[in-house]
Amino acid sequence: MNGIKGEKFMNEVDMYQTFVDAEKFYYDKFWLGVIGVALTLFFLLVMILYANKKQKIISLLFAMILIIPTGIYLERNFVQYHSTIQWMSQLTPAVREYVRKPFSKEHYSVFEQESYRGKNNPNQYPEQLYQKTQLQEEVVYLGKDRNFIYIQIGNDSYKLSKDLLEIRDTVSSASRIATRYMLKDDRFTQEGFVKESAIFLEKIVIPKELESLEIDASITNALKSSTKKMGTWTIS
Repeated sequence: MNGIKGEKFMNEVDMYQTFVDAEKFYYDKFWLGVIGVALTLFFLLVMILYANKKQKIISLLFAMILIIPTGIYLERNFVQYHSTIQWMSQLTPAVREYVRKPFSKEHYSVFEQESYRGKNNPNQYPEQLYQKTQLQEEVVYLGKDRNFIYIQIGNDSYKLSKDLLEIRDTVSSASRIATRYMLKDDRFTQEGFVKESAIFLEKIVIPKELESLEIDASITNALKSSTKKMGTWTIS
């Protein structure tokens, strides 16, 4: 058992360290290399245009000594971090407080963060970093009308789209089912990542015998608009 835990921890350490190293390479070291090569080529061009033959040869050798090792280093690291760079470059405000740019960080606005984090989009939560979990809680199903379904949780009633309704023969009571994404390794919070997502409501499940239950008019009159949030649960 301890061996399994140790192996799991090592995998997490590898993923975290790989990400940190890949990001540092892609946004810092890579651009240093590109700038270095560009400056070297510019220097070489000037020497070719204005220097004598001996100086041109020395400049060419100097340029080769700088450019060849730099090119090999950049190529090796691109190959090593290729898969990490692919998903790393697609991160959104849903999971991180800032976007990495060459030699800098640019923090997302509050509006951007709230907009992205309020949407249930699985593609925003890389499986390399986040574990998808499911939550289920019992609710009281109050019935339906033409366009909506109604449920009760505690003393509160909610009006929801019919698209969320799922009828099952295998259940005996109504429940709400949601999805949440949790960081696999909490150390990623040091890199600006969100520890957990909002809780996204996926569906309302009811038993077959409640399928035809109609809602009382007094409840529909009290709930004029559809629900956007159910406590800590988000309806996207």
